[in-house]
Amino acid sequence: MQAQVFEINYHSKNITIDQKGIKIKSKPELSIVFQECIKNAVDYFNNSPDFEVTDLTGEKFTCVAVRDYKEVAYLQYYIEFFSNPPVRIVFSRGLFMDYSIRNYRYFVKKINHFGFTTYDMS
Repeated sequence: MQAQVFEINYHSKNITIDQKGIKIKSKPELSIVFQECIKNAVDYFNNSPDFEVTDLTGEKFTCVAVRDYKEVAYLQYYIEFFSNPPVRIVFSRGLFMDYSIRNYRYFVKKINHFGFTTYDMS
């Protein structure tokens, strides 16, 4: 999944999350609607050669994003949503690595709190 990259700084209060989705205050055109993400995720998983499923439906499926990390001189965590267009929220490293990990985990827990899941690609 190729995504637009949007850097998040947890203290910026730039992103709000609720049971419907995520709003990005500085880029309202990139709002994320969870039900749309589920539909796109079902299509992605059913049609991807990397997964051995072809019969997923959105009835009980709750995955709205994939999450992973990449190495760029340090580990950089991100969550990439199945929105249209796809949005990747990157958890930038502060002075200490545990700061970005803490924000990343908090964000995943918030998504889970509203009954949605993310797929761990690592």
